[in-house]
Amino acid sequence: MKKFILLLALILPFITFAQDSVTVSGKIKNFEKYLKENNSIQFYVNDIVLDDQLVYNAIIKPDGTFSLSFPKDQPQRILVRYLDGFSLIVSPGDKVYVSIDADNLSNSLKFSGDGAETNNILTSYMAKLNFKNSNRWAVLNGYQSDSSAASFKKYRYNLLEEESAFLHQFLKENKTTELFNCWAKHQLQYNCADDLMRYRWLHKPNISPKSDYFDFFERFSLNDPEASICSDYGSYIHEYSMYTSQLLRDQKKNNEPPQLSDLIDRVLTNDKSITEEEKVVLLKLKTQNNTPSTLNIGDTLIIKRVFEKNLGLLPVSSDLTHYASLCKCYFRDILLSNYTYHLIKSKYSDKIAYQIDLFQKLVCDDKIKQKILAEYKTGLDKLNNFKIPSQANLNTISLATPSDNIFEKLIEKYRGKVIYVDFWATWCRPCRDEMPDSKKLHEELRGKDVVFLYLGGRSEETTWKSVIAELGIHGEHFLLNNNEYNALAAKFQIAGIPHYVLVDKQGRVRDDKAKRPSDPALKTDILALLNENL
Repeated sequence: MKKFILLLALILPFITFAQDSVTVSGKIKNFEKYLKENNSIQFYVNDIVLDDQLVYNAIIKPDGTFSLSFPKDQPQRILVRYLDGFSLIVSPGDKVYVSIDADNLSNSLKFSGDGAETNNILTSYMAKLNFKNSNRWAVLNGYQSDSSAASFKKYRYNLLEEESAFLHQFLKENKTTELFNCWAKHQLQYNCADDLMRYRWLHKPNISPKSDYFDFFERFSLNDPEASICSDYGSYIHEYSMYTSQLLRDQKKNNEPPQLSDLIDRVLTNDKSITEEEKVVLLKLKTQNNTPSTLNIGDTLIIKRVFEKNLGLLPVSSDLTHYASLCKCYFRDILLSNYTYHLIKSKYSDKIAYQIDLFQKLVCDDKIKQKILAEYKTGLDKLNNFKIPSQANLNTISLATPSDNIFEKLIEKYRGKVIYVDFWATWCRPCRDEMPDSKKLHEELRGKDVVFLYLGGRSEETTWKSVIAELGIHGEHFLLNNNEYNALAAKFQIAGIPHYVLVDKQGRVRDDKAKRPSDPALKTDILALLNENL
């Protein structure tokens, strides 16, 4: 394994993932009156390998023209939004031109250039299908929330038959293209499959993953590379991934935990910050037949500390092998890629060399493999090459601080100011999603006596610093160790993060469950504390 990590370090700098690009340009007539609220056009591209929706934005120029290029390695229908939404099907290398009249969007949409015939057909088909199914969403939502599983499935199968008959008639009456036919066929099938999967959690109570409701996996194939032209196929795979994750969690409740020796090997291989003292204690535990009872108190505390800081590393490989055992071919590669990519995005890039090795052995498609390795390299680059913003102050806590005085110690130098405390972690997606709003609020309150205090927990130091740099989080920062985090979690009854606390100018906690940065009412709460007389 050490040889592999060394080899990976040598190879990764040279990994590039080449993708063809698609260019969409065009001109919008009568855009001026809408410019104040709509100065750009957005493109939403669902990437099936990454299980992520990528958003691209093209600014409308003063003459009404726009142009945008983005990578694309396979044909796919994408969503475009300007005032309203419309779709187009693109293939790698396409140069598409779009003409739009902002005053009459639905009737003026015209395509030229590559794929023009396909996209003009698509526009006509979608307009007629939407007119036919004008109340489709209201009926569908009603069935999803109010009907039994059997009733919903029957309704959805009937709707699929009706829409398939409509498509058949449309194909008879219109000259179409092979690309359109491929998309339309798969779209109907996998839109139905996605609806069936989503019913699992939209309906209350949720349906158990072991229910015989899920008898449609053979009818709607999970392994269909051609169907990737249709974003509903990617959504279906995503829903299946969530479904099988629930099965895996249930299975883990009843299974034996991993062998301690395996966990020790994984930590020794991948934890770059491990000390010699920690190595000695782990090896002692391993040679004593995994019997912690023979260790003294000091050794036990060291082991606890080591495993706590490696929480992101320990469970992953078993999940990868589980996904690999479920299926074969393209579908397996997609599931493994989705899982690995989300690990990378969760800021575990510094802890998954072991899993990257396993990923490369399990994935067959070289293009998919290279795409994920490129993302992994990007993640490592962000970890190793970051610049802390000048307005982000990294602080340390005195080692002598008793656990019951940690919070007072943290806020004492900000006395006389309102303090907004943010408990977060690098791997917490909701925490990171709030940061742009937090940054915006910080700017709006610039010059006022307000401190934004970010308390990072259960995160590795290098990752913590790199995320602060990547997201540009201005304010005061502390990285809590596990003892400090646990003490504060008990003090404020923190069951999950993000968690926020508001402290007044006198250092009194005024709201131990304060609003999130994305809540507009938070600014009102802060201003109210600022205006209080001491």
